[in-house]
Amino acid sequence: MEIYVNSEKVDFTLEAEKTAGDIIKAFEADCAKSAAAITAVRIDGDALCEENTDSLYGRALDKIQKMEIETLCAQDIIYNLKELAVKFETLCGELEQISLFFQSGKDSKVSAILTSFADLFDMLCRIIALSALFPEYFQEFKIEDRAPLEFLKDFSPILADFEKSLADADTVLTGDLAEYEIAPRLHSFISAVQKLGDSLC
Repeated sequence: MEIYVNSEKVDFTLEAEKTAGDIIKAFEADCAKSAAAITAVRIDGDALCEENTDSLYGRALDKIQKMEIETLCAQDIIYNLKELAVKFETLCGELEQISLFFQSGKDSKVSAILTSFADLFDMLCRIIALSALFPEYFQEFKIEDRAPLEFLKDFSPILADFEKSLADADTVLTGDLAEYEIAPRLHSFISAVQKLGDSLC
């Protein structure tokens, strides 16, 4: 059986492990020592999920050819948050100019900005969800004095209004929401990330 961690083959000396579940638990224990967590497991190409947990966990090691494990460290999340904050900083300036772009007939520019925002916001949601794997490291991480998940929850109504304004082709409302509601919240996220320490794990 071959074991890969983050796409790199590793040497693993078996002790009392007899099943895939035993191997996963052993790696989870190692991860816990270094502020890391397992984020995905594939066994012979099958991704571990809620529906197949029992069958894959119980699979005997001599029935497995390849196990792939993906892990994430709290430090990786900090790096990703900081990288995202830099991208949002550029985007905020563009969001604040959407009304002007509409007035200038630069609809294709607006479309590109909105696509970028959708992609980056989706990334933000994923990273914040992953940060919840390390509550002890991110307990001080607040955005507008709120926990990140609460910040995202409060963002939802604004996004719903934003989507409706786009569907209704209400360019005035779209511009106002982008400049006065969305951009300020993104600035708050940027400020919160800039206060994050670099050595949490």
